[in-house]
Formats: sequence, C-alpha cells, structure tokens
Amino acid sequence: MVCKHDLGLAAHDKGTTNMSQFSDHELRILEKSHITCADVTALLGGFVDNELSPSLRDRVHQHIRSCSECRDGEQGYREVIQLAKTLAPVEVSGDVKKRLRQALNQRLGLTLAVE
Repeated sequence: MVCKHDLGLAAHDKGTTNMSQFSDHELRILEKSHITCADVTALLGGFVDNELSPSLRDRVHQHIRSCSECRDGEQGYREVIQLAKTLAPVEVSGDVKKRLRQALNQRLGLTLAVE
C-alpha cells in the first residue's frame, strides 16, 4: 500500500489523494521497495525535466547516486538535450506535414486535421 507521504502529496494535497496524476507505471514503481535501472530509464525524462513527484524524484536520485550506469545514462541524456537546443529549426513543407498527419491518424487512431 502506498501512502500519501510516499507519493509526495501530503504538503500539496490538503486531504484528498489525486492518484490520477500518476501513470500506472509510476504507481507500480512507487509500490516497489527497490527501483531498478529499467525504472530509472523509464522515468529519466521526467526526472531531468523536474516533473516527478518529490518521492519519485528522491528515489530516482538515490538510485542514480549509487549506480554508475544510470549516472552515465543521466549525463548522456542531459548532453543530448543540450546538443538538441543548439540545432537550428527546420522548416517542414506542407506536403510532409500532411503525410505525417495522415500516417499518425492511421497508425495511432488520431484525428489530426489534414490540410
């Protein structure tokens, strides 16, 4: 069982637990006594972007401190983000946008406007 304190909700929640703010995967990780490298990999984007609950963030941080592979993974992830920020934007033609939206609609069942 996961309590509000474990979820990092106690200070923010004022009495009601909003479990819907967590994905199923995040809830499964919160219920574990020990998180794995695979868990850290799945949460790394949210960790780097500071989007995790305080409890999840602390657990990921503790794991990264004790695991050289995950520490290297975090460093590499941050480096990729920094490099991506240096890229110049590329203009995509209207035809490419149209084909991309059609493909997304077909493969993912979306209803993006195709102009």
